[in-house]
Amino acid sequence: MWLILSLLTAFFTAFSALMSKKATAYFNRVYLILLVPLLTSAVLLSTSNLVILDSRFFLYLLLSASLSFATSNLQLWAYEHGEISQLFPLVNFTPFFMLLTSPVLLGEYPSAGGIVGVLLIIFGAYILHLESGQTDFLAPLKLVWKSKPSMDMVGVAFLWSLNGAVDKMGILVSNPGIWGGSVKLSVAVLTLAFFPLYVRKKHLKIKKKQFSPSKIHYIILPAVFSVLILLTSFHAYTLTNVAYVISVKRLSSLIVIILSQYMFREKNILQRLTGGVIMLAGVLIISVFT
Repeated sequence: MWLILSLLTAFFTAFSALMSKKATAYFNRVYLILLVPLLTSAVLLSTSNLVILDSRFFLYLLLSASLSFATSNLQLWAYEHGEISQLFPLVNFTPFFMLLTSPVLLGEYPSAGGIVGVLLIIFGAYILHLESGQTDFLAPLKLVWKSKPSMDMVGVAFLWSLNGAVDKMGILVSNPGIWGGSVKLSVAVLTLAFFPLYVRKKHLKIKKKQFSPSKIHYIILPAVFSVLILLTSFHAYTLTNVAYVISVKRLSSLIVIILSQYMFREKNILQRLTGGVIMLAGVLIISVFT
């Protein structure tokens, strides 16, 4: 059952990313970070069974909401300024970061298989950013470092490596619906709290087609997929190791690469699919050997 739920999470994650990318063409990311979580929380909280909450719930909620808020800002900015078929597979760095944090937080060190998996993830990122005419062997990795959208997605991967464990702890002291709805509502509240900063930084620029009624489905669909992601992934977390769920969820990167050709007419799809497959192989090796 956990495998089925994780596969569903992968599909929902891919479509959520694609719809979010589409939404950034019509709506300012700040409004997306506010409205999509509000819709998501309304659905989850209104359909979930009430539970008695203790102090641990609110501590975990503060941590998860803060990480989710930062992730949403980085992710949507990257989608707006880069090609999703090149950017989204970089979330496969999540298990790489988990291997780095485990020795510090848990005293667990990577096995030989884990190191091989890390090298494959790095090589896959290399292929993703390989361009014709490059003479510098390290140019693709330098491109990742110098590209703000790419580094933002690497940042998303790092934050996700921390948030998976927090989400599981939050679910265990509540339930998937209450937890997911509370996190999303908290993200919306944080967005409102940061509005003065967004105004000062001029991040609230209205786009030409902002709030067009014909485009409102680009706000509704990410919210629908967000609900489905939270329900399937959070239920899967309660059935198995979080790392296993996250590893299967990474199949979403291949789905995004394939569909981006049809939705956004992005190029170099075969090369990026190769890089995505290599990164996914690294993720699976890490899952098996750690």
